[in-house]
Amino acid sequence: MRKTFQSTKDFFKNTFHYFAPVIFFHLLLLLVVVPTLTATTNFLLHRKEIDYLAYDNVLSIFSQHPLTAFALLGVLVLILVSVFLEFTFLTILVHFVKQKEKVTIPELLYATFSRLRHLRPSFILFFLFYFMLVLPLSGFASGIDIISAIQVPNFILEFIATNNWWLLAAYILLTLLSIFIGYRLIFVLPLMILQQKKLRTSLRVSWQMSKGKFKVFFFRFIAIFISLLASFWIISQLLILLQSAIDHHMPQIALASATVIMFIIQVSALLHMLLSLILIFYVVINLLEELTTEEIYVELRAFRLLPKGWRWAGRSLLGLFTILFIALIGVFNVYYLSQDTLSNPLIISHRGVSEKNGVQNTIPALIETSQTYHPDYIEMDVRETKDKQFVVMHDENLRLLAGVNKKVNELTLAELTKLTVRENGKSAPLPSFDEYLKEADRLNQKLLIEIKIPLKEDVNAVSKNFLQRYKKDIEAKNHQVQSLSFDLTRSLKKQDSSTFVSYIMTYNLIGVPKSNVDAFSVEISTLDSEFVEKAHDYGKKVYAWDVNDANTVQRMRLYDVDGLITDDIPVVKKTIEKTQSGMSFAQKIRIYLLDLGNADLTDLSSDSFSSFNV
Repeated sequence: MRKTFQSTKDFFKNTFHYFAPVIFFHLLLLLVVVPTLTATTNFLLHRKEIDYLAYDNVLSIFSQHPLTAFALLGVLVLILVSVFLEFTFLTILVHFVKQKEKVTIPELLYATFSRLRHLRPSFILFFLFYFMLVLPLSGFASGIDIISAIQVPNFILEFIATNNWWLLAAYILLTLLSIFIGYRLIFVLPLMILQQKKLRTSLRVSWQMSKGKFKVFFFRFIAIFISLLASFWIISQLLILLQSAIDHHMPQIALASATVIMFIIQVSALLHMLLSLILIFYVVINLLEELTTEEIYVELRAFRLLPKGWRWAGRSLLGLFTILFIALIGVFNVYYLSQDTLSNPLIISHRGVSEKNGVQNTIPALIETSQTYHPDYIEMDVRETKDKQFVVMHDENLRLLAGVNKKVNELTLAELTKLTVRENGKSAPLPSFDEYLKEADRLNQKLLIEIKIPLKEDVNAVSKNFLQRYKKDIEAKNHQVQSLSFDLTRSLKKQDSSTFVSYIMTYNLIGVPKSNVDAFSVEISTLDSEFVEKAHDYGKKVYAWDVNDANTVQRMRLYDVDGLITDDIPVVKKTIEKTQSGMSFAQKIRIYLLDLGNADLTDLSSDSFSSFNV
């Protein structure tokens, strides 16, 4: 316990020694490396007129454009190398700070890039496994820029947690296994970087050194982590409460105070981010130095980023840049806080239910949801049957809802409509799309129709069949169509440009795809304001899914999204109604914290509106 306390004390004592180098390398990654890798990926795709990159076209890229595929693999290797360089830079920095040795940024850069000469092809395979699977799932390196972008989308986690106990068990076991492997291999990179050991040796030594030390590692990590979390949470909450009081009692200075308070929170958030980034490296290297007697040697070589005699110019430019940067932040804060308008998005019921009021994609749920909640659209799913009819069903396999271990396209419409589906303690007949559409038209309820297809299905045949049957009704009643298949959406628009079609994106990987669709339906985990702005520039609408809490509603409205797909219509409607005239400055600062990735720090509840009564 004494060592844990001392470790925590030393970590915070050396805080400002980390600041400049980490900021420098962070900016190098965000302003140079990441944009370059993104631009390279887009160039490779556009060069061969590949409109997008997603799970459903990876195989076709390899088969039709093998050179481009190998070039994209090269980009992946560069990504892995970038992560390795970030690990190396931070490891060496923490080592010198702990040793109380002064080291310059140029010396750190030399020591970092000199480690590249030790890389071997076997390292790349290890990095692919370690950086892309073990660390993201274990959470050990969530602060690393590129690794933090690797995440399981919310909708998959919700599906795992609520629908399949065995999937949930498998996910928990996989996560625990990743934590175990991540911990047992936690010394591999420091051993390679600081002691220049070979990969095989580092794997063996790390496995031996980490044995029986998890408790020590855990308590040191958690002590610093909780200290960081608590300090940032307390600071942000006190400042927001102060702004709330000013909003109510001194509105004449509310904008000025909000600008200053938001700047303080931004600085605090930056400091929190930097220390969170350093945390895992500090704990690991601290433990490594206790467990090893081998000498740690890092070769340094001094060199100048600027010619001799130009240091004053560099410092002047740095000072000017700092002043300009602060001024730009101030301008951004005033602009952000001065926005009075929030988007008034369409409210779309996900799978035709709300608050678990029925069985998804069934006619009783359609009637109940339409007449009780009056959504602008009801999103629902259709699949093609064995006899080329269409039935309303989300899952490819009927086992979960209907208790029949068959795929939809293995049965005829007559066989399917004899089945009963069960969910949320209710049951209903499995409907044909003709029946569902007829009932929606009777209710004057507009539909957002998602066409689901197996991976190897003939998209042109499916789109032709669908449009021949339903084009007139869709146009007459202003229904809309969407699909997770990019090729299907392209085929639908090619065969009938007047049909409103949206492409569903489970992940915003490299920005807005080049497409002839009318909209993009994007999962909220990776949706940001930049995507929405760019899509609007291209004349495309953006729907966000699944939006089920008050804070996400407001965040999406600030992004200016055009539609919210939700499982909880009352929450969405109530949130919008409460802020029709706009949000207070305190509320806007709370939402800004969400955008900083600190939703867990702001005491925001998915089932209450207390955060909007500040």
